Amino acid sequence: MSFIEWSEEMSVGVSELDYQHKMFLTYINDLNSAIVSGAAHLLIQVTMENLAKHMKGHFTTEENLMEKYGYQGLEEHRKLHQELEREVNSFKAKYEANQQIEKELLIFLKKWVTDHVMNEDKKFVGVVKEEPMWE
Repeated sequence: MSFIEWSEEMSVGVSELDYQHKMFLTYINDLNSAIVSGAAHLLIQVTMENLAKHMKGHFTTEENLMEKYGYQGLEEHRKLHQELEREVNSFKAKYEANQQIEKELLIFLKKWVTDHVMNEDKKFVGVVKEEPMWE
């Protein structure tokens, strides 16, 4: 069983964003598997890097869509993204310094992704979904 599973309730109705959100879950589940299996420090570190890269690309996609469609909450949403990036970078730095943050990181990511997708992302997709290119 996965640490975090996709459900249709999480769908924002925009296929590109749903795909990217599913990939977030895949990276989180990969990280969980690496931790649970007792994988080498380097494998966990690489998995965290992959998650961070995907996160950055995803945030760029979301913010570009928000800007393109004139979403009024863009700056507030961007701040939420920046906050997550800071948190993940902090976790990465602690892990690289051999601090035991694995479980705390997984719990944080699961809560953040679920809350962010279910609450914050659904605020702006109505604006984007109204465009014919997404139908």
